[in-house]
Amino acid sequence: MAEQQVAKRRRGNPLPYLLTPLLLMMLTAGILILCYSLVPAHQLQKYLNIAFMDQLKTTTQTAGLHIIENDIKTDAPAGQTFETGEILYPTFGEQFAKLEIDSIGLNVGVYFGANSELLERGACQSTQAVLPGEVGNAVIDAHVNTYFSKLSEAKTGDTVRIYTNYGSFVYK
Repeated sequence: MAEQQVAKRRRGNPLPYLLTPLLLMMLTAGILILCYSLVPAHQLQKYLNIAFMDQLKTTTQTAGLHIIENDIKTDAPAGQTFETGEILYPTFGEQFAKLEIDSIGLNVGVYFGANSELLERGACQSTQAVLPGEVGNAVIDAHVNTYFSKLSEAKTGDTVRIYTNYGSFVYK
């Protein structure tokens, strides 16, 4: 009988062992709900794209990179402009825009993300920068000896057009 009491004391109360995982799960769920309410979902998606496709940006081998060629409409109706709109966030490797500067004859597709294979296909939008239509600086780059070879001929006041599936944007 004394041995049973000693064994029972060693095991202790099972309640803390059962409640600990439940409390940790509730704490994690609370943190996720708090984060989701503070940061809009589309901004989280941008960072998820960056985090989970990071290895595609730094390797020369692009095994697993799925390049999507989209048909970007450049004949948008003129006249209507909007201050805000819904941004369609692309995946890494997706062509999501066309960049035009008529004064120098530049017309190039823009891909989301940057690696050697994408830079061979056209211009690339940095994953860390905002997309056209968002507040902030959109960073688009390409090789100066291929797609951006005439960029130095652009003058102050030239019109730069960026066409996307979610809208067109005009810059000077």
